[in-house]
Amino acid sequence: MRCWVEARQRTRKCADSLRGHAVVEAVDVLPPAKDPTDRWTVEVVLREGTGGVPHQVLDTFGSYQLTLRDVSPQGPYWVAVGTA
Repeated sequence: MRCWVEARQRTRKCADSLRGHAVVEAVDVLPPAKDPTDRWTVEVVLREGTGGVPHQVLDTFGSYQLTLRDVSPQGPYWVAVGTA
């Protein structure tokens, strides 16, 4: 059984922390109803030229117990998706 309130809090705190990283262009939090995994989700758009997901972004996901679900290039940017 999942605790939705706790997952939502971790996801929002992770998003707030990610917004402070220089390599992050944008962060969005998606509720379970908007994500195919049915979990609280953080989508992170990384600045042009990062060449993937920098360690500080991975560390932040781990600090809030989010699982990295997808990393993909989208034009000149990289997008990382983590779920709680």
